[in-house]
Amino acid sequence: MDSQTLPAQEHINTIVRKRLKQARKEAGVTQDELCLVIGKLRNNISDMERGRLTISFADMVLMAEKLGKPLEWFTREDTD
Repeated sequence: MDSQTLPAQEHINTIVRKRLKQARKEAGVTQDELCLVIGKLRNNISDMERGRLTISFADMVLMAEKLGKPLEWFTREDTD
């Protein structure tokens, strides 16, 4: 792993966290509702949105489906 990899991963993780919160709010879905979809505790959603917990691919797929967004939407920097 080169020195560029970690900063790039952090940048992507930051985008995903922000987009997750944005999509959840736009869909009118609470953290409680979203945690039921992925079978985790409510504070796990909060931790994901704050960057304290890594989001697994499986969880991301389930949350994207619940929030009505394609997976690639969560990695785009634009906010349309």
